[in-house]
Amino acid sequence: MDMPLSYRWMPETIVVKHRNIMLKVTRVGEYILRKQGYMVMQIAKGLIKDAAGLDDHAAPGHPPLSHTGKLRRMEYKYFRDSNSVRVGPKPFEGTTYGVAPALLEFGGHTTVPTAEMQWKTRDGKKVLEQPSVATNLLPRPYMGPALELAKPQLAAFWQNAMA
Repeated sequence: MDMPLSYRWMPETIVVKHRNIMLKVTRVGEYILRKQGYMVMQIAKGLIKDAAGLDDHAAPGHPPLSHTGKLRRMEYKYFRDSNSVRVGPKPFEGTTYGVAPALLEFGGHTTVPTAEMQWKTRDGKKVLEQPSVATNLLPRPYMGPALELAKPQLAAFWQNAMA
């Protein structure tokens, strides 16, 4: 008499398969989030147009104009611990204008140079000074609008992702 087939449950095999599935999901998710971040970055770069001259500025509420090209230097980075992507302009290293991208995006209080450097006498010593004026800068967003423009296309990245 033949014995019916018996099935043994082997937790090790199930765990390994489960880990493989989770690993694939994690890899695909990371790949898709990176692609989405890159797309948002490219859209944001496209929103920043070249300025016609030093006196050419964007109207408040519109994306800023680029005078030097530094605003288009952007980066995107995937964070595995939070499973998220950060997209934005690179900081302006080595300058006093390191907060410029955030000021343009959200607006805020800052000081703006008004003229060429001038020699002044302070306490009997000559010092070089940059005249400036305090101002409240109105927002000229570009990252937020880039994300809004990308939103309709972001879901398409997940379609057939695990196929």
